[in-house]
Amino acid sequence: MVKLIIWLIISALFLASVVAGFYASQQLGPIVREILKEQFSPLTEYYNTSDMRSLLLLSLTIFANNMRVALLNIVFGVSLIGPAGVMSVNGFVVGLVLSAQEDVMRGVLLILPHGVLEIPALIYSAVLGTHLGITILTNSRRNPAKVRETFKDVIRKIPIIILILILAALIEVFVSLLLVAPLVRG
Repeated sequence: MVKLIIWLIISALFLASVVAGFYASQQLGPIVREILKEQFSPLTEYYNTSDMRSLLLLSLTIFANNMRVALLNIVFGVSLIGPAGVMSVNGFVVGLVLSAQEDVMRGVLLILPHGVLEIPALIYSAVLGTHLGITILTNSRRNPAKVRETFKDVIRKIPIIILILILAALIEVFVSLLLVAPLVRG
């Protein structure tokens, strides 16, 4: 039950941050678009190539970034607010990216193929980290065995997150960027 409540709170924060990023970008307009172009220019370079090695390297880069976020969610869980902050920042960036698109629905279609795996995996890592933090805070003195069991449970679930994020990174490059992007741009 605690994990469900954490899941709902983290998801609501993520969605609220998407909306906030979307509207912030509209207020800041060209400045945000220029920053996004600069930040995502390496993606454009990879996208303009058909070299399989470059595309796999891009997938690996995307996976490494997402895995870093997932691990930050778990490690910062001891602070209780860390995962919520990490997911809020990520939601804000998604909102900025959506707002920078000329057509928001096209932006959603671009994010959707890989986002259906990536976003829940990142939220799940935030839930695990927050749950671990709550368990440490409430049980470290009176029930250290529960803390150890929760920690082991988190460790056992990391391979699931890794697998989902690998699949999401491959879908992002080989479906979202190579197949969907040309369709939604044209």
